[in-house]
Amino acid sequence: MNKVFPLFLFLCFTACGDRPVPLVGVILPLSGGFSADGAGALRGLRALESELGENPSCRFIVMDNFSNPRESVRCVTELYEEGCSLIVGPAYSSSSIAASRRAKELNIPILSPSATHPLVTEDNLWSFRACFLDTQQAEALAKFSVSTLGASHAALIVNLSEPYSLDLARGFAESFVRFGGNLAGRFYYYSEEKDFQDLVEAVAATHPDVIMVPGYAPEIRPLLEAAYPAWNGIPLLGSDGWDSPDLLADPIQVPNSIEAYISNHFSDSDASLPVRSFVTQFMRLYPGQRPTQLSALTYDAAQLAVKALAQSLDARDPLACRDALARLSPLGGVTGEIEMALDGDVKKSLVLQKFMVKNGQASLNFQERIAPR
Repeated sequence: MNKVFPLFLFLCFTACGDRPVPLVGVILPLSGGFSADGAGALRGLRALESELGENPSCRFIVMDNFSNPRESVRCVTELYEEGCSLIVGPAYSSSSIAASRRAKELNIPILSPSATHPLVTEDNLWSFRACFLDTQQAEALAKFSVSTLGASHAALIVNLSEPYSLDLARGFAESFVRFGGNLAGRFYYYSEEKDFQDLVEAVAATHPDVIMVPGYAPEIRPLLEAAYPAWNGIPLLGSDGWDSPDLLADPIQVPNSIEAYISNHFSDSDASLPVRSFVTQFMRLYPGQRPTQLSALTYDAAQLAVKALAQSLDARDPLACRDALARLSPLGGVTGEIEMALDGDVKKSLVLQKFMVKNGQASLNFQERIAPR
C-alpha cells in the first residue's frame, strides 16, 4: 500500500442501471498541522452525505493532503485519474493555490470551501471558491476598527511564511489608511517560531490603538499566550484563520480581560434559521460536537458541487461541470447566500465574532453579519 492513499467514504461506483454515478473528489487536511480543522470539515461533508440518502446523485472520494501544498497537487492528479468530474478543496490558501494550478493544467474544476487568497482563482477559469476573499474581510476589519473601536493607530503582525497572512495584512493596511487611520508599525515572524516575547514587547512600545493579527490558529495560540500583560487594554483583530480547534479546544493561558474580534464565515451562535437547522442536524449526527467554520464551509461547498453536477449537460464531463458551476444560481447556504461569479469568486456576507476567554477556555460569540459591498 502506498504511503499516501485516498480515504474512500463510500464505494466509488454504485449501480444506476449499469452506469456509475459521477465522482466528486474532496481534498482535506486529515493529518499534519491542520488535522483538527480537517476533522471538522469531514463531519460537514458527512452531514451533507446524510441528506443525499442511500442512492445519491454522486459519490465523494476523500483524500488527505497532509496539510501540505505539494501533497495537494498529488491529490488533484490522483483524483483526476480516478475519473472525478469536480474537486472540492483544499481548505487553505497555500494548498489551494498549488492545487488550482494543477487543476488548470488537467482541465478539471476545483472548488475551495475556504481559501480566501485572491491568487486561488486569479487567471484560472477552472478554479472556484465558496468563501469571501481576503480583501473583503480585511476591509470589514479596518472599517470596524475605525468606526466602532475608534482606532487611529494600528500595528500589524504578519507571518512571512503564509501568503494568507501577507495578503490580509496588506489589504487591512490599505483600507485602514483609506478610512483615516495610520500604521503604528509592521512586525514579522515565521511559522516555525515559538518565542514571541521580543515581538510582543516591540509591538507594545509603539502604543497602538489596535493590533491586527491575521494568521492561522497554530501560531496565534503561542503569540496570544506571550502577549499579556504587555497588551493589556489593546483590542486585537483576527481573521477566519483563528477559528480552529487548535485555538478553541484546549485551555489557553490568556486573561479574561482580552478584547479581540475576528472576521469569519460562520457562527454557530447565529440565530438565523438556516444556521439553527444546520447546528441541530449536525449535533444529531455528532452528539457533543458543534460544527466548526470548516464544517459549515465544506457542507456548503459540497452543496455547490452537487448542484453543479445536477445542472451540468454531462455530469461526468469536467468541462460541462465547470460551465455549470460558473453559472449557478445563488445558493442559500449555512454560511450565507452564495452568489457565484464567472471568475470563480463569490459574492457573500461575512460575520464578525468576539473572541472571548473565560477561565482559560476560548470561545467565539456572534456579533453581527456584514453584507457584501
